[in-house]
Amino acid sequence: MKKVVLLSVLVLVLCAAACLSAHAGDGERRVEYIDGYEVLCSEDFRYAYIVKDGQATIAGYAGGIAAYAEYLHERWIEAGRPANDDTIEYEGEDVDVDDLAYPLVIPSRIDGYPVVAIGDMAFFETLRCGYIIPEGVVSIGDFAFGLCYYFDSIVIPSGVTHIGKRVFDECDGLLTVVIPDSITYIGDAMFGENYGDIGEYSWSGMLIVSKGSYAEKYAQEHGIAIAYEEERMDANGQWKYVLEDDCATITGCVEEPEGDLVIPDELDGYPVMHIGYAAFVMNKGLTSVVIPEGITSIGGRAFIYCESLLSVTIPDNVTSIGDSAFTFCESLESVTLPDSITSIGDFVFTGCTTLAGVTIPDSVTSIGKNAFCACDGLVSLTIPDSVMRIGDGAFTGCEELTLSVAEGSYAEQYAKENGIPYALSDIHIAEDSDTDQPR
Repeated sequence: MKKVVLLSVLVLVLCAAACLSAHAGDGERRVEYIDGYEVLCSEDFRYAYIVKDGQATIAGYAGGIAAYAEYLHERWIEAGRPANDDTIEYEGEDVDVDDLAYPLVIPSRIDGYPVVAIGDMAFFETLRCGYIIPEGVVSIGDFAFGLCYYFDSIVIPSGVTHIGKRVFDECDGLLTVVIPDSITYIGDAMFGENYGDIGEYSWSGMLIVSKGSYAEKYAQEHGIAIAYEEERMDANGQWKYVLEDDCATITGCVEEPEGDLVIPDELDGYPVMHIGYAAFVMNKGLTSVVIPEGITSIGGRAFIYCESLLSVTIPDNVTSIGDSAFTFCESLESVTLPDSITSIGDFVFTGCTTLAGVTIPDSVTSIGKNAFCACDGLVSLTIPDSVMRIGDGAFTGCEELTLSVAEGSYAEQYAKENGIPYALSDIHIAEDSDTDQPR
């Protein structure tokens, strides 16, 4: 996949160069333009940049195959290859410009101009161990850090409002990105075309965000794990949580839990009301979870990939279970949903291959797409006639499943239209009973 992305990006660069280059004649120095602004070379030959309204946008860097790397190299040769071509200053020492052991400190000023933007592909495949973005930058362009494999974290400084598409395209080593409240736009596929979706190319890192921020919403919509900047640790050093309206949302454990987990009903005197997004993601040693009565919501991806989880007790006060909350909990055998639940979200039980018993109350009105997809062990399921919407693929891959539905109900119609075996029943909540033969 990397080769395909790299080839497409190189074609993009070559086409752009063809369009933006102006040649005065053979033997004369070529000049490049971006949106009518001449691409300049910094005095140290490290950066290509343009100046607009007295402010600099970094267009490229002299490393990897970043935009304008060749252009900068030509200028350096023209200047007689000055002695500082191989070193930069980092914390008072001269180090090799391409030394992976040192982060790249992006300058806040270039040749006297304040840097306010990082352009498209500016640091593409520059292969540094880190990048320090200066205060004053307000915009980061498309593919700006694409294919930079060797850094594991980056802080986007406060004041940045715009992050372009695929800005961290296939940055395989990247684990955490700190996103400020100032962000108002993040482009498509932040980590690559398929990253952030459930599947082979899912990004395994985490965004550090503020609660209620644009970045939090973006992460949730794209299935990206999040943690919160204002995250606290309880007095016993066991739980991580955030506060909202003097109520605690659990965001995880300080150490990965194993065996039976009992969620507390309060932390440091604050009532626990919510289990946060991706709070226990990939806790592979977790076997059971007891949720206290005070909890009202379980966040999306809260227990995704908890492959040893056998059982979970969901109390009556829970009204909301987020998308993919129990996705790929391969050992989960049974779940009883409380009467307070009104909907089952998308992908909630996808890939729960041993799930054999689910009780859906008649308070539920909708079942999301792929909600029970690939639940191989699910043989029977009663759908109450309160359900008025069932998403696409809700039972795809449930080869042995027979639905129990009320005659004339939406669920009966859905079963007919999707070729799912069903039996008619007068009951509205799943329980042991005799039913007609499957149809």
